[in-house]
Amino acid sequence: MARTPVVGGNWKMNTARSEAQDLLRDVRARLDGIAGAEVIVFPPAPWIADAAD
Repeated sequence: MARTPVVGGNWKMNTARSEAQDLLRDVRARLDGIAGAEVIVFPPAPWIADAAD
């Protein structure tokens, strides 16, 4: 059985909400079309709801 690679990343809480939203938008755009790996993003707790959208 083949395993799916997992790539995960987090960032420290050094962003304002608008900066976090911009970062999430950029990450999503750059990951669009990436195949063969599961990507997980770990945002700071205050921005979890924004990341879940």
